[in-house]
Amino acid sequence: MKTPPPIYVVSAPSGTGKTTLNRRLIVEHQTDVEVSVSYTTRPQRQGELEGVHYHYISAEQFRDRIQNGEMLEYAEVFGTLYGTSRAEVGRILDIGKICLLEIDVQGWRQAKQKLLAAKSVFILPPSMEILWKRLESRGTESLAVRWRRFKTARNEIAAGDLYDYFII
Repeated sequence: MKTPPPIYVVSAPSGTGKTTLNRRLIVEHQTDVEVSVSYTTRPQRQGELEGVHYHYISAEQFRDRIQNGEMLEYAEVFGTLYGTSRAEVGRILDIGKICLLEIDVQGWRQAKQKLLAAKSVFILPPSMEILWKRLESRGTESLAVRWRRFKTARNEIAAGDLYDYFII
């Protein structure tokens, strides 16, 4: 019997470069690795594509998926729901690719119990000062939102014992 491809989970506080690193990995290993596209209830931003960056659905549709047991993990982050569907992970594994899950600490706490063979990676910022500068330089959020993300980052970093590997 063939061993299924591995699942890797990558988590990081906002502004650490998680998406940039994951996208580069995909470009360099596109025949072997695929990112699981998450679902979200947040509005689609300019330049984002449905099914590439996220699957954009309403809060009602998201809650229906939770009720139906379709979500592997989900979390509410800053008032928006995000989650990974079981079907998306299954699709990637069925085509023989390594599945890369880009999820937050809350999501990994849920999924860890279901994905016992998965390897997890936590990306740390070089320093909290640099993290703050990165959040500021984005220019996409208000000061209040940046501050909330910064405070959340401290709690996420404290959950490092949930992870197998670390990247700074």
